[in-house]
Amino acid sequence: KIEVVFQSLNGAGIIDIPKNPQGVPAPETKIEISLEVLPFEMAPSGDFRLCTWSPSTGPDIKGLLAHGNNVFLIGNGVVEYNDQDEIVKIDYSEFDKVIDQFKGHDVFYLIHSQPNLKGEFGTDKFKQDYQFYLRDLVKHLSSKGIDLKHFALYPIDEPGGQGWNTS
Repeated sequence: KIEVVFQSLNGAGIIDIPKNPQGVPAPETKIEISLEVLPFEMAPSGDFRLCTWSPSTGPDIKGLLAHGNNVFLIGNGVVEYNDQDEIVKIDYSEFDKVIDQFKGHDVFYLIHSQPNLKGEFGTDKFKQDYQFYLRDLVKHLSSKGIDLKHFALYPIDEPGGQGWNTS
C-alpha cells in the first residue's frame, strides 16, 4: 500500500484572499493506489545493459555502478597538429581520467562527438586524419585493457543536418 499526499495552491484560504497566501496551509487530498510490480531481471554483467546519460566522473559513479549502470559517455582524445597540419600527438589525458576510475569494473564506453580533426567533414584530409585517429584510439584503448567489444563510437547524436536537406 502506498499513500500519496497531494497539496494544491487553490485551497479555501485563497477564496478568502489572505494578506499572506503562504500563511494559509494548502488542503490535502489522500488517494490510495495499487501497483503491480512485474518480474524483471537485469541483463547480466558483461552485457551492454544500462546507460543513464549521466556524467562519467564525479561522486555519483559509485552509486551508478552499484545500481547496474555499465555504459558511460566519454569524449575523444585531443588531436594536436604541427604547422604543416600533420597529426603529431593525440592527448588522452582527460580521456584517461574517465577510463582509469573504472579499472576493475566491466563497463562500456560510448565515445561521443567528433574528434577535433582539421579539414572539412568528408574531405580526403578529414578521412586520412580520421583513419589515423581511429587506429591510435584503438591502440590506446587496448593499452588500457579495453577491447573492441567494450566501446562504441557515438559520433552524432540525433543526426539530421550533415548533408541532409532539412528545410
